[in-house]
Amino acid sequence: MRIADARNLGGAFTADDNTYSAITIQNQSLVTLTDSVSFDEPTRGVFVKTSARFSVPRDETLTFASTLTLGGELWKEGAGTLALGGTVQFFDGAVRPDPVAGTNVVRVKAGLVRPVTTNGTDGIAFVFEDGAGLLLDASDDAGYGLYLAKSGSGLTADSASGKVPVSWSNAPAGTTTVTCPVLTAATTADLDALAAKLALGRLPRRTLRAQTVRSNADGTVTLLATFESSGMTLLIR
Repeated sequence: MRIADARNLGGAFTADDNTYSAITIQNQSLVTLTDSVSFDEPTRGVFVKTSARFSVPRDETLTFASTLTLGGELWKEGAGTLALGGTVQFFDGAVRPDPVAGTNVVRVKAGLVRPVTTNGTDGIAFVFEDGAGLLLDASDDAGYGLYLAKSGSGLTADSASGKVPVSWSNAPAGTTTVTCPVLTAATTADLDALAAKLALGRLPRRTLRAQTVRSNADGTVTLLATFESSGMTLLIR
């Protein structure tokens, strides 16, 4: 199936219940985007039953901005970006807010994953294959990066390096030092284990100088990466 707009699969859903499964994709069915697509209609959730594949071409973005329900594996293919906002929930015969092992997998076979909200990623077990990576927002110093606090959340680098490469968007201009949220977990032990699987990329014209941990009001902890300007400064009078 090829789509250029989420409305290709229907508009507002008028049923009284089960709106989480208004769009059900199963049995390794492939959805190929021909343009950037955002699933943002609140009454038309997307339900991955057993497995589903989404192919996103280079320079395009697939955004889940309403409700995504995982009852198996979601495969993200293609060189484009998967943006996870809205809310992710889980299914093993009934809808649950907490992940169910084996039914909460997002396998990134190529391209990038961009976390948009904490509720959009919490509980997912991510698997990144060779060439796939994580795209984080460098401008949101009060944010959380990739939020994986629920038990059952995970991060696996299924690659030769054993690391998930991290790149950055929206790097602030004109500032010497930039602090960027990378990753949030329930405990410092969880944070250390997850962070060990990441390879942090540089910000433009800046070098990684420090990694620190921030305690959050919700009891979680966030890894922060601090970058500073590097290179020669030439002053002529």
